[in-house]
Amino acid sequence: MVLGEAVLELLRTLSAGHRAVLLLDDLHWADRDTLGLLEYLVDGLRELPVRVVGSARDDEAAPDGLVALGRHPRVQSLPLLVEELLAGLVESGSVRRVDGRVEPVGALQARVPRAFAGIVDRRVAALAPAEREVLRTAAVLGQDVDWRLVAAATGADVGSALRAAVDMGLMLAGPDGSPRWRHALTCDAVLAALTAPERAALAARAARRLDTGSPVARPGLVADLHARGGRPDRAAEVMLEQARESTAAGALADASSVLERAVVLAVGRPGLLAAIAVERVRVLALGARTDDAVDVADAVLPALRGPQRTALTVAAARACVAADRFAEARRFLDAADPGDPGVLALAAHVALGAGNVDRALEIAGAAVGAAENAGLPEVECEALEVVGRGLRRRDPPASRGAFRRAEEVAALHALVPWRIRALAELGANAMLDSGATNLLAQAAALAVDAGMLGTATMLDLQITIGTVAVDGYVATMPMAERCAERAGRLRLAGTRAVALIFAARGRVFAGRMSEAEALLDDATRVAPDELHVRVARFDLRGRDVWLAGDDERAVRELGDGVAVLRRGAGTNAAPMWGEWALLRTVLDPADDGPRTELRHSDVLVTGINRAALRYADAVAAAVAGRDEAAAELLVAGDDLLAGQPYFRYLLRTMLLPLAGTPGLGDPAAFLREVLAWLAGRGEVQMVRLCQAHLRRLGLPVPRPDRDVEAVPPRLRGLGVTGRELAVLRLVAAGLGNPEIAARLHLSRRTVETHVGNLLAKTGATGRDALADALAP
Repeated sequence: MVLGEAVLELLRTLSAGHRAVLLLDDLHWADRDTLGLLEYLVDGLRELPVRVVGSARDDEAAPDGLVALGRHPRVQSLPLLVEELLAGLVESGSVRRVDGRVEPVGALQARVPRAFAGIVDRRVAALAPAEREVLRTAAVLGQDVDWRLVAAATGADVGSALRAAVDMGLMLAGPDGSPRWRHALTCDAVLAALTAPERAALAARAARRLDTGSPVARPGLVADLHARGGRPDRAAEVMLEQARESTAAGALADASSVLERAVVLAVGRPGLLAAIAVERVRVLALGARTDDAVDVADAVLPALRGPQRTALTVAAARACVAADRFAEARRFLDAADPGDPGVLALAAHVALGAGNVDRALEIAGAAVGAAENAGLPEVECEALEVVGRGLRRRDPPASRGAFRRAEEVAALHALVPWRIRALAELGANAMLDSGATNLLAQAAALAVDAGMLGTATMLDLQITIGTVAVDGYVATMPMAERCAERAGRLRLAGTRAVALIFAARGRVFAGRMSEAEALLDDATRVAPDELHVRVARFDLRGRDVWLAGDDERAVRELGDGVAVLRRGAGTNAAPMWGEWALLRTVLDPADDGPRTELRHSDVLVTGINRAALRYADAVAAAVAGRDEAAAELLVAGDDLLAGQPYFRYLLRTMLLPLAGTPGLGDPAAFLREVLAWLAGRGEVQMVRLCQAHLRRLGLPVPRPDRDVEAVPPRLRGLGVTGRELAVLRLVAAGLGNPEIAARLHLSRRTVETHVGNLLAKTGATGRDALADALAP
């Protein structure tokens, strides 16, 4: 699925404005992960003008995944018969020629053409008995000839035997001397000449020799040989081992396919079937295929007892927790041993998801101790994650400590998924505190490498949220939309709902409120918990009316949203808290209630809320005549948001109804600076609001068409226009007014005016000193 998402992005780019065809040849040699990728593309390409055309042999050599792909309702299968196979059909009487055309006679049964088979039989018969044994074993092992594998499977010196096969025209020597079949049909012809018992005996002997830890033997081949050799139970055991290795390597599609085959081979072995079921649920959960994981668990659970039952319920509950499906998770946990450490850890997750933070912390603490005593590092990591999340707002240092401990335990025991999750949670803490997303990006990269696409998608959403603080809601809107689309395909309902909320916020700031409401309707339909969507409606309406200049109504809407957050235990420490408290203070500086509540609230874990409190305190100090204290508080707020410019500008814009109040800065300089920063970011409503404040203050509104270059925010804050910047750069280059006038096609008088304005705005003492204004 990770590769599938990458290919979809590539095809979306390549097919933009066009129609495209992707050609794939020799799909009968594709590995299972490639076929899994194609199956993923079948649905993902539904909205793209792209056709995928592939060729493959449709015989017993085709992998199971290719056959399943051909049965997909959106796949058209068109048989392509090569000349040799057509000749074989004619020879067998399966088809006949009528008036220059070929038509079937009964059922088609493709086989090696008789003439070709006869040639191969004669050449094989000419080999010595030991050489024939080696050649037939090579055919049983498959189309790809690895001489080391053939040697291990036969226990013989294969050099002379393979040389004889080359000399007889059955094989070819590659550029590096490695043997290969002369033609794919040659291998088929060798196998076709063997009876079923002969094939089974060869497969059984090869399986016994290779199932001894041979460094060249692939688990999948060993399992296949055991199955063909009459030991399906051992084949299933090897497949289970193979699936675990594939999961560890991030090849989830391969692991899932192998386990589906193992189920068939393990019939009659209840213990083995249970172990396979647990691994299937685990793989499906890691691949964010929650519905499939639940179906597998429900089908097997009634027949299980004891530890196996608990192991399966834990795996199924974990899949449900990852998708925010807490009621289903609780259903599975109710069927498990309540004292099992794994059950305790997941019960803590369920309690946290339901908003019962105290209960979650209590259960998680017990789970940590039980996991330590039982030597279960994976369960310890899972329980520590709940501790860290539960303490995120109450005790940030303790929260970070829990996540760091989980990361250390995971690293010590090579638990890659749990290390990724711990890093992700540490990244979430850092983003809340300062807006930093570097840890989140590190965790996301590791999640992609491990094939944990569900986790990677949730991390991408968190990175998107962190990026808002730097680039704004409109600029990050496409990122949120991509997260929502991917979360929908992966059935991550909670992640999709949050992504839709952030996409809706982008619509509000872009001046498209009706579209924002429609996105919230979509979020309501998919959200596991409707509370966050209800809060988002108040949030979006409040922002919309604030951007329109109605501060009083904005306070009411945001206040209603904060009231919902107060009633919901464990809700997010959203910036809405700080924005509401700041706007309330601007409208009524004498009312210190909102500031007092914010000052004693755990929502101050978010740096944006801490900055909003500083700005609100600055307002109160300025109105009370404490100008110096107000200025200091204003700087303190700016410092908190040094790495989050968008929210610095947004919150400072909320102070503009009090523009001109001593201690709250120069409104004209600020407005010019924020407009320069907003230029080209699509923040339609913010730009309109700032322009309205300029008009209210009787200040000129910059005309975008006058600015031929982007002005750095510092100079824009001084009132320097784009045309003046062009003059400034030429002055700094040593040109005189006549040369500047000629270069810019201006009159000398106009250049003199621009130079005079630059001297006044920058405070430069003379023409030579103007160059210093260009220093960063």
